Amino acid sequence: MDAPPHSPGRPMRLETSAGPLEDGDCLNAKEFLRRCEALPQPAKVELVEGIVQLDPLRNSPQSLGPRSVITVCLERYARATPGLRFAAQPLVLLDRENVLRPDGVLQILPPHERPPLPSCGHPLEGTAEGGAQRDNVRSSACESSLPENAPHVPAINRIAGAPELMAEAIFSRGINDLRAKLAAYRRNGVREFIAWRVSENQVEWFQMDKGEYTLNLPGPNNTISSRVFPGLVLNLTALLTHDQAGLARTLQARLNQPDHEAFVKRLAARKLGAGYCADRGIDDRSTGEP
Repeated sequence: MDAPPHSPGRPMRLETSAGPLEDGDCLNAKEFLRRCEALPQPAKVELVEGIVQLDPLRNSPQSLGPRSVITVCLERYARATPGLRFAAQPLVLLDRENVLRPDGVLQILPPHERPPLPSCGHPLEGTAEGGAQRDNVRSSACESSLPENAPHVPAINRIAGAPELMAEAIFSRGINDLRAKLAAYRRNGVREFIAWRVSENQVEWFQMDKGEYTLNLPGPNNTISSRVFPGLVLNLTALLTHDQAGLARTLQARLNQPDHEAFVKRLAARKLGAGYCADRGIDDRSTGEP
C-alpha cells in the first residue's frame, strides 16, 4: 500500500505483517527487506545509511510523468549501446545499510555476461553484480545478509553492487536526505547520479572525480553529457517540460557521433577479452583495472 499523505510532525508509517516501516527507523538491509517483503503491494521505501526513508509522493499520479521521461531516455541509450544493462525502478542492494529504488540505472555488463533472465531463486541470482570486479567483495557481503526473496521485484530487476549510473526524480525529500544518498553512492562507487528535483524544477548531474562528487554543468543548448557513457546526453529544456520528442532528437544526434560508435566497439572488444576501463574508455589489460 502506498504511504499515506504526510502531515508535518507526523511520522510516515507503513504497517506490515512483519512489523512497521516508519520514516526514520534504524534497520539493517536484512530486516528492512524482511519487512518490505510483507507489504501487500510495492511502495516507495528505501534504506539509506541504515535509515528508512518513505516518500509519500513517489507513487502518486503526478510522479508518473517525470519518472517515465527520465527512464525512457536512459532506455533509448541502452538499446543503442550493446553491452549495457538498463533497469527501470530496480532494487539496488548496495551494502548492508543501503537498499535503493532509483527510477533508472545504467550498468556496464561484465565480459561474457548476457542480460539477466527472470529467476525464481535467490534475489541476487541472475544479476550483473556491479558491472566490474571492484563490486564483487561488496556484493558478496551484501548477499550474505539478505533473505531468500526480495520484495515485489522480479529477479531480472535486482542489482547487487553499484551500477555506473543511477537516476531519480525526487519529489518530497529534503537536501539532507540527498546528501545521505550521495555519501552512500560515493562510498559504493556509483560513478554518476542524476537527481531531478521536480518541485524545484532543477536537475543535478553528479559525477565522480578523484573519489568525490562534482556537478556536471550544462553546456551549449542547455544540455548535459555523461563522462562515463559517450553519447548519453540530456536536453534539460526538453526534460523539464516533459518533451519526449525533444529529448529523443538530442540523444539521437549524439548517438550518431564517432565517440559513441567507438564506445560500442570497445564494449564489443571487451566481450572478446580486450577489457574496458569504464572511467577512461581504454584497454585496461596493461593497467590491471577491472
